[in-house]
Amino acid sequence: MISECHTRLGNVEEAIRWVNRALQLGPNVSYCHWARAYALKQLGVFEAAETTIAEALRLSPANPSYYSLLQMGKTDRAEAAIKSALANNPEDPITHTNQGWICLESGEANRALAHFKEALRINPNTASVRQGVLYNCPPDLDRALSL
Repeated sequence: MISECHTRLGNVEEAIRWVNRALQLGPNVSYCHWARAYALKQLGVFEAAETTIAEALRLSPANPSYYSLLQMGKTDRAEAAIKSALANNPEDPITHTNQGWICLESGEANRALAHFKEALRINPNTASVRQGVLYNCPPDLDRALSL
């Protein structure tokens, strides 16, 4: 978690130092692999990030939040993975959230909003949904969410 905080603060090199230490202690902890992939993505080292997130998915294939890092400029591939996850578990708010973020990256704000609304219907406390809605959705947010 320290690594993720450093990444979010822009201290990516420090984040990688922390996550590498964590991986030495827990090489089979999928979250550590996700945190390393997240930091590598921020550095623009996409190939290494993709390899690392693949390991997180190998260790925890049912974790839908890991699929969002797969996109790294490959929206079609990420969307295919999310569609598969939605087919297996259509009531997962994180999968809907990830689909919403993919839609935003593709410029499909209305489709993104539909997925964010579904995620909020399933779990109103999904924080990343709120970020997605605020990031690139209509200025009349209350009206948009009530549609």
